[in-house]
Amino acid sequence: DRDAVAWTAMISGHVQNELFEEATSLFVEMRTQGVSPLNSTYTILLGAAGAMAYLDQGKQFHCLLMKTQSELDLILENSLISMYAKCGEIDNAYSIFSNMIYRDLVSWNSMILGFSHHGLAKEALKLFEAMKESGIQPNSVTFLGILSACNHAGLVSRGWELFSAMSDVYSNQPTLEHYICMINLLGRAGKIEEAEEFVLRLPFEPGNAVWGTLLGVCGFGEKNTGIARRAAKRLLKLDPLNAPAHVALCNIYAATGQHVEEHILRKEMGLKGVKKVPGCSWILLKGRVHLFLSGDRSHPQSDEIFSLLFGIVCESKLGGNEIYIILNPA
Repeated sequence: DRDAVAWTAMISGHVQNELFEEATSLFVEMRTQGVSPLNSTYTILLGAAGAMAYLDQGKQFHCLLMKTQSELDLILENSLISMYAKCGEIDNAYSIFSNMIYRDLVSWNSMILGFSHHGLAKEALKLFEAMKESGIQPNSVTFLGILSACNHAGLVSRGWELFSAMSDVYSNQPTLEHYICMINLLGRAGKIEEAEEFVLRLPFEPGNAVWGTLLGVCGFGEKNTGIARRAAKRLLKLDPLNAPAHVALCNIYAATGQHVEEHILRKEMGLKGVKKVPGCSWILLKGRVHLFLSGDRSHPQSDEIFSLLFGIVCESKLGGNEIYIILNPA
């Protein structure tokens, strides 16, 4: 007979291979056969539900825990906070956090990251101060969360202050993720020149991620074609087949009237076999993820989708409204 450890190992293996539905089926079968799940079983499944944004399943696991356990341990409470935050239920996450008898570093980080992810910078920074007052020392994950919060809220001065305190006060050396967060913070605030200076002063040789981030933020400011050109060229030097860098450089040449250079670069792209990655979007509807690529008709309901969009465009125009939807049924 398989015990709870064996079942949990199987569930964990399926989750690691992103087979969440199969993992859930194993969990149901486990309980059907009278085997009580371990706390680690729930932790694994809650983590997967959060990563996949499967809120309904996450709530079901939470209900089972409430029915079968008089009180939850710290790890389970942290897992629930993380799951609800990742699924967009920030109020539920904070409710669990507020009712905890004891909170560790993971508890505080999970809630700070949750607030940050949902653009609640004020709440994230307030919680950061409360965390310090409680005697919990922040780590690199904490700073990633609050720097991200500053990024979304455009709090440049506060971001600089926290970035400096990270190493000077708390002895946490910034990682690549922290540096990239600062580049984004400066770029979103339109401080593109300052972002480039920051990159050039990095204590290591900038790689693809750094130059790609700088190139990406050039769109947040005006007259940044020079910086964008330099970033794109540095990126192409490191990665000659980087499609976004090629496209960005082509757009810069076109915008500045350098059509000969644009033509040469597009020809080089063809010779190298570099292709622009099509834009895509996706939605989660009734537990199913629907992915859409630009100009793609492989979706089984593409005819109905294009027909509906065309109808919306026609009705909007009849009503005298301007609508900016590009239909590409080819």
